[in-house]
Amino acid sequence: MKKTVLWLLLLVLALPISAHAVSYEIADYRMEIEVLKDGSGRFEETLVYDFDSSHNGFLATIRHEDMTQMTGLALVADGSVPMQLVENLNGEPYTYAVEAVDGGTAIQAYAPGGKGTRTLTIRYSIC
Repeated sequence: MKKTVLWLLLLVLALPISAHAVSYEIADYRMEIEVLKDGSGRFEETLVYDFDSSHNGFLATIRHEDMTQMTGLALVADGSVPMQLVENLNGEPYTYAVEAVDGGTAIQAYAPGGKGTRTLTIRYSIC
């Protein structure tokens, strides 16, 4: 009996944690590429996220072989809000941080919002 009560108590305590999980789907994705005469490319990726509740921002990864190949990274939220690159996220809205990961660049963008659709545009060049 005591064991059953303990399991039920643990289950009830765990429910609020899972209830606050945010889920989303990518409702639309578009990529435009301009290939330059020197063989480099300018990329613009536009992602439309559909969030089911409030959230802290966006996560994205750009896949490439060498971080030094990528230049000119810029993010724009919701079609018109430029985001500022920072070393570490500190709760300042519309900022983002990047980290080299195996096979690419990971982006964490802090742009809190509510339920519904939001757009993230990522611009960069790869040599």
